[in-house]
Amino acid sequence: MVVSRIRPALVMQRAAATEIMRYFIGPLVPRVAFTAACRGRLPVVPLPRQLTLQFVHADDVADAISRVLHRRAGGAFNLAADPAMTAATLAALLGKRHVHVQPGLVRAALQVSWVLRLQPTSPGWWDLALGSPVMRCSRAHTELGWRPRWTSEQALGDLLGGLAGGSGGISPPLLPRKSTVPDIAT
Repeated sequence: MVVSRIRPALVMQRAAATEIMRYFIGPLVPRVAFTAACRGRLPVVPLPRQLTLQFVHADDVADAISRVLHRRAGGAFNLAADPAMTAATLAALLGKRHVHVQPGLVRAALQVSWVLRLQPTSPGWWDLALGSPVMRCSRAHTELGWRPRWTSEQALGDLLGGLAGGSGGISPPLLPRKSTVPDIAT
């Protein structure tokens, strides 16, 4: 038996916009903000300077999984596109100016908005984002021959385009499982 572990960075894709909005953003951020971000027109991007995030496109994750299965490659494979995005590079991509804010201030604002049910993301997700290490993907490159086709900027841009345009759709509800046991009562 071969055991493989796929460890992707934040996975982005246009078609996931509806779910990302529902599970992580909520109604607090208007769609016009995503349109401005897509065009690099946010007036300021308030983030702690120590924030560093990595992104990978869903198509690239699917490609890596296919390679793992085809090669029966075992072990852990980190998947992320280059470059890792710092607060400054995110600000340059999304807007005009990076404004440093203390991580605790962002956490407090998230806590208040979460308690008031203005957005669905608990502050624990913020803690996770701040503590995320930058992954090296050299094993996926060497052993799988995997190279992401999407850069971090392109992957994030694809998701932002979906958020701005309302892409994606509501996932269909799961159907109840039909019983395979005959009904004796009838």
